[in-house]
Amino acid sequence: MTTTSLSPAARTGNWSELPPELLTPILQRGGAFLMLSARKVCKAWHRICSDPDLWRVLDLRCSGYGYGLPLETMARQAVDLSCGQLVDLTIALWATDRLLLYISQRSSQLRRLHLISSVNFTYLGLVEVVKRLPLLEELHFHRIFISDKVIEAAGQCCPQLKSFKLTSSRKRDQCMRCDEEAEAVAKNMPGLRHLQLIANPMYETGLQAILDNCPHLESLDILLPELY
Repeated sequence: MTTTSLSPAARTGNWSELPPELLTPILQRGGAFLMLSARKVCKAWHRICSDPDLWRVLDLRCSGYGYGLPLETMARQAVDLSCGQLVDLTIALWATDRLLLYISQRSSQLRRLHLISSVNFTYLGLVEVVKRLPLLEELHFHRIFISDKVIEAAGQCCPQLKSFKLTSSRKRDQCMRCDEEAEAVAKNMPGLRHLQLIANPMYETGLQAILDNCPHLESLDILLPELY
């Protein structure tokens, strides 16, 4: 029978002595906020957690509560540690115009942006953000209300955009104009491969505009407000 020999660090439970190839994936699974705290443990962990490669993908959800610093401060630190190499970003609940602008000014390589249930930013702020992300390929908004101006800016300033998803937070009685988002997508995002519009008011004319002007679509997911 083959036996596995544990390292001295594993036998004694001294994680600070774990080799980087074992420690790095453990810290990555803990997420950005945990890695920020881990940098304070010892010099070895600080060195490992300062590698920009570890900060290329950031999931900045509310799991950061309790780490001793404001979430926005920690988010800025995480972005700074990426040294401009950030390619994938998810933020839930607490994104602001100020934070998103800070990120976009330092993350021109960003390919994927996913915002979830955030109400602290404006559509004008989002317009300025997407203008600074020319390499963006995926733009996803979940339970968020945005203006068609954001869709227009993303379509015009992000020529590599392949996936756009919008789950609106608007109530049925808040709907401004049917086909608003559909027409904006059709007019400004002809290169889309994947499109999802959930709880966005749409008539057949809006759907037809998408089908006529987005010829490369591989998937189309639409759910009207009354069915959501």
